[in-house]
Amino acid sequence: MKQFAKTNVFNKLKIGITAPVLKQIFNGFNYEIYGGVPLLGVKGVVIIGHGSSSPLAIKNMIVAALNTIKTNICNKIEVAVNEA
Repeated sequence: MKQFAKTNVFNKLKIGITAPVLKQIFNGFNYEIYGGVPLLGVKGVVIIGHGSSSPLAIKNMIVAALNTIKTNICNKIEVAVNEA
């Protein structure tokens, strides 16, 4: 993006306008923010994280596991599969 912005003034303006939105989008891909993802197909809570997770990512994996337990996701998935 920096290289694109350096090419001319109009591109610099485009980046300036879209940068906040792009930052939000890219944060959605940041494994440290969401921690990890649930592993489906097991009876229980398993959160898969990145192999070189930072302390922040590990904390957020624990938060994700707690949210999975609090919202009773495992039971809801089991009920949905049995009904299908």
